[in-house]
Amino acid sequence: MPSGKSRRRLLAGAGSVLFGGSVAVFGGDTITANLESTGSTQLGAADLTAGTIPASADTLAVAQVDRTEPPEAVRAVAGLIAETCPFASVPARLRGLVSTDSSQTVDPSRIGKLAFVGSADGRGAVVVWADWTEDHFADVVSVGGSTDRRTEMRYGRPMYIAGDTAGSVLAETAFVVGHPSIVVDTIGVWHGDEEPVGESTLSTYSLTRRQSPFRFTLGDVQPQCDCTTVVRKPPVYDHVSRWYGFITNAGVLRVSMALDSKNSENTAALAAALRRDLGLTEGAAARVELPSEAVSELSVREGTDAVTVRFSPADTPHPSTLTNLFGGLSQLVSGE
Repeated sequence: MPSGKSRRRLLAGAGSVLFGGSVAVFGGDTITANLESTGSTQLGAADLTAGTIPASADTLAVAQVDRTEPPEAVRAVAGLIAETCPFASVPARLRGLVSTDSSQTVDPSRIGKLAFVGSADGRGAVVVWADWTEDHFADVVSVGGSTDRRTEMRYGRPMYIAGDTAGSVLAETAFVVGHPSIVVDTIGVWHGDEEPVGESTLSTYSLTRRQSPFRFTLGDVQPQCDCTTVVRKPPVYDHVSRWYGFITNAGVLRVSMALDSKNSENTAALAAALRRDLGLTEGAAARVELPSEAVSELSVREGTDAVTVRFSPADTPHPSTLTNLFGGLSQLVSGE
């Protein structure tokens, strides 16, 4: 087993893990996977998620912590996802690390990366790459939940359970904590015969910028905020099947909305609806409440089967602007 110094080296750059015949270096998502078994030398996000995230994942959102608290711009967006219902079983201190609304947080100096994994049935967990001992992690599972902690075995690994929260040690610097069903699925990917994450989640995640501090692909997870005017939702939003993107430390935000079919009419209609609802169409009343200077830094672009909203501020925006923009986009799609 590596020494304490070696463990810190493994964690540098958002964490490295040795499992099976694979070496995974999580920082720039540079992964060399299954070298002994397949001879593969594929690099990139596909190898990161396929060997790490279970097939039950409908949502994947990855925060690069790199031993420091994320800046406010990142937390303004990441916190909206972390505080959604699927992640209610994740300890508040972990969610608080990427949220602007929480005073409870774990020590970021021991954490490299967080991967929020949500299922289509509203359950979630977080895979954490951290320089923790197993005893410390067991305490993290228990904090804020039931003090009656018990241990069960899954795929030959101990799983701690406290109330509605479960957790397990995946590798020396890798842990999973959250809803028991997602924790079991994740243990199964690492140490059993569970299937890895599916193509619909993986393919859109791989389109997001690798070096960003927060990347996401969302299925049924719908972040909420009181930031849109309530009117009847245009039918074109019903064709949005998934949305994905990233945010930078400076507050540059990209959100792409994928449609359920390659239909140029639907793509054009979605782009027109977004321009109108974001205040980019002259004479139309915007539904998302944003400062005028923020609206001027927005653009909407059409692709073959997706429409992308780009927010490129000249200066780091106020967190509330990002919260309103990201939450507003979610509510446009969900109609809630």
